[in-house]
Amino acid sequence: MNVSIIAVNYNTYPELQSFLRSVDNAASTFLRSVDEAATDLPGQADGAAADGKGFDVRLFIADNSTQKQETDLSAFSHIGIEYLPLDNLGYFGGAAAVLKAFPEACQADYTIVSNVDLTYDSGFFLALAKVPKETSTAWIAPRIHSAFEQRDRNPKRDRYSRRKLSLMRIKFRFPWLNTLYNKTLYKRAKRSLPVPAGPVYSAHGAVIILARAFFEQGGTLSYPMFLFCEELFLAEQIAVREMKVLYCPDILVHDLDHVSTSRMNWRIYCQANLKAVNYILNRFYK
Repeated sequence: MNVSIIAVNYNTYPELQSFLRSVDNAASTFLRSVDEAATDLPGQADGAAADGKGFDVRLFIADNSTQKQETDLSAFSHIGIEYLPLDNLGYFGGAAAVLKAFPEACQADYTIVSNVDLTYDSGFFLALAKVPKETSTAWIAPRIHSAFEQRDRNPKRDRYSRRKLSLMRIKFRFPWLNTLYNKTLYKRAKRSLPVPAGPVYSAHGAVIILARAFFEQGGTLSYPMFLFCEELFLAEQIAVREMKVLYCPDILVHDLDHVSTSRMNWRIYCQANLKAVNYILNRFYK
């Protein structure tokens, strides 16, 4: 199993170091498990052991930061790291720039687009290796545990209705209304019960695990918006190709919750969301 990770950083260097440590540790855990399986069951292979041959993690840092800082990358011995300094191109803009500079990144078994204000569980790659490989699977959605809200941010089970997106557009058009919503209705909203593993419409954008089949079928990260609604952009591409998003809660990510976006000016945050919602409505809901 070989994995490309595109880590998009925006002025979050302490979080980037924690993120890199977690990825390196998860890779080390995977390799150690493979070695133990080979010792205990010579000649037999299942799960991680089966994918241990050729296991490789290559991580690409798309650094959108406005004030670049030198980052020590020497401590991470279980992953390969490439660094790409960029102007601030946004989330998918940064990811697309990596694919342009390193086109081989999307030829891995899995290409992961990831924020860095989170950490991967030590068993991340072990769980990923156990996911059945099917050509119809485009996107694997992990369990993203929110430290702040104490819940899983995944998955999004059903396609958004035009009405829901229209209400979102109103909310972002008036920033005071979005503030009121976040302080009242959002906090009171009932959280859904845990969802079993299986196909869903979409997932949270903090960690997006794309199978190679997504790119082979013409899927793209070339999203014209600066930020937000990336998960809807992907979900619509996947649906039109009659592929699927597979929710796999055994793959665990620990989310520190919006460290980068929380630093945005509130009006700019709402404006970026409004533009993204308008784009999704105009392109996919005609």
